[in-house]
Amino acid sequence: MANRFEGSIEWLIDDEDLWRQVPLGCMTGSEPNSSAFNPSQKHKFFLSTGREWLTAKGAYDQYTRKRPNGTVLSSEGTWAIRVSLCRGYQLYPFDDSRLADLDPGHVSIPFGTDEVPETKGSRKTKAQALRSYAVNRGCVYRRPG
Repeated sequence: MANRFEGSIEWLIDDEDLWRQVPLGCMTGSEPNSSAFNPSQKHKFFLSTGREWLTAKGAYDQYTRKRPNGTVLSSEGTWAIRVSLCRGYQLYPFDDSRLADLDPGHVSIPFGTDEVPETKGSRKTKAQALRSYAVNRGCVYRRPG
């Protein structure tokens, strides 16, 4: 059976930033909590981010725009993580924006798979590391208003 991603993904270079949008429900005060970096089974344990070339504001605008189905997602702002950081935790981001229904520059970071998910503890540890890096860097684009 062929890999469903074959020919549809692009691996990323280590020194690229990835933009993560953080909804209000994933904030503690003015900072994201680790749940903002911990994908759920609902998302098949894939964390969604955007490529650096989008810019922090561009990634925010893309995420919060009205979708064709009328859905509008909210974000308190854009935080950055780095490809090399992810790889240091055995997370391998890839650009999957050529797949149906994904925005240009969309990057997925798999935390295991449906068939072989990482343990809850492992996901939490990795999410905390991503969060710590992002918070130390600071918010790179904050929601207007």
